[in-house]
Amino acid sequence: MALKLTELKLAEFKTCLPQMVAQLRSLLLIALVSLALTGCVEDRVGIQFDSPQGGQITQHLHLDNQMASAQGWLSGLERRARKLGAMVDRGDRSSLDLALPFTSAADLEQKFNSLFTAQETDSSLPNFTSHLQVKTNNLLLLERRRLIYDLDLSSLAIQGNDGNLLLDPGEGLDVAFGVSGPWGANKGRRPQGSFSPEAHREGGELLWQLEPGRVNHIEAIVWMPSPIGLGALAIVGLVIGGRYLTQKQPKP
Repeated sequence: MALKLTELKLAEFKTCLPQMVAQLRSLLLIALVSLALTGCVEDRVGIQFDSPQGGQITQHLHLDNQMASAQGWLSGLERRARKLGAMVDRGDRSSLDLALPFTSAADLEQKFNSLFTAQETDSSLPNFTSHLQVKTNNLLLLERRRLIYDLDLSSLAIQGNDGNLLLDPGEGLDVAFGVSGPWGANKGRRPQGSFSPEAHREGGELLWQLEPGRVNHIEAIVWMPSPIGLGALAIVGLVIGGRYLTQKQPKP
């Protein structure tokens, strides 16, 4: 009888072992992320269109002094920015301001993704996946820029088997993304099945406050006057005006 009870307990232990290992891994991950993100992070990224010919990518990043583990990541960001031709201002070891010019939609897409997609080798920090896509439409006198941006911050939320949030290390994370243009910017569509944070306006900029623990999907529309279209219209106007004046002149 005792042997049967021992075998029964051993079978129950083997059944519960995978669940115990999963819980232990969750606790270790919680401790690791908590240590890595102790402190506050303020990060504001902006895309500013000055004209159809270009604009600039801006970023203001400030880390809490307690986040010593993120200094290597901050230095890596500075190196990538300078390599792409950005002007970088390091006010101190915990802050960074950069301005990176771009000359076209394709140049914007390439530089933005090169700047923010690269992953650092520091395994003490969670990995974030970032991707920007820019689509251009020429409509005679106007040009339309459609920006599609996805930022995966789901690594900043740890959930239990029941789906409830065990830890949100991103509570001290303040991340914003803004878009501006000569005529401002508008919100794009919100695809079903994706999470799109709410946007608000600050002056001429449309600003999204990104949410940790989610895959943030943003779409923005920027309209700008087309130099080619306006130039063609001016030429047509000059030709028509010249013919009109020629016809009005008295014949000899």
